[in-house]
Amino acid sequence: MKLWTYQSLNAVEQLEQSGELLTPWSYYPPKDSFALAYRWIGQNMIDKGVNCKGYAPIWAWHSCGAYKAPPTNDTASNLLSILQLEAGIKLITFECPDELAVLSNYGPWNEILDCFIDHGEQATIDSIQEGQLFKIRTNIEDYESIQACLPYLLIDWVTDIKKLDASEIL
Repeated sequence: MKLWTYQSLNAVEQLEQSGELLTPWSYYPPKDSFALAYRWIGQNMIDKGVNCKGYAPIWAWHSCGAYKAPPTNDTASNLLSILQLEAGIKLITFECPDELAVLSNYGPWNEILDCFIDHGEQATIDSIQEGQLFKIRTNIEDYESIQACLPYLLIDWVTDIKKLDASEIL
């Protein structure tokens, strides 16, 4: 499936030099809300047959504003900080095996992330929230997005790498 991911210049360099991009858990403080949420999604990936084998998920986009539509400058503007954009971000387009990507809805993901931000380790995600997260539809609205989580990214999958121009986004 065709996906897109925003990555730092260092991450792209790692991908280009080693042929593989992996995200060590050491990048996230253990009790950090994002780390807790990412570990939760990682467990869901395992439950769906995709194991990150000790690494954090790689995040990508499947659909932004329309089914299978790429992210836009607005997507980057809403997702990335000014500091990230000024430090340098690249958009990687790639084709990965379908069985390695776990798709989820971005809106419900943000609600789950908020739960981890508000409650930390005591966060509880109910079956309704989980159902909304993983129920993928092809008829998404222009404000909706579908994200993908993968265990890794291989250089062999990459079809394009484009540096984002911060002046076009900010």
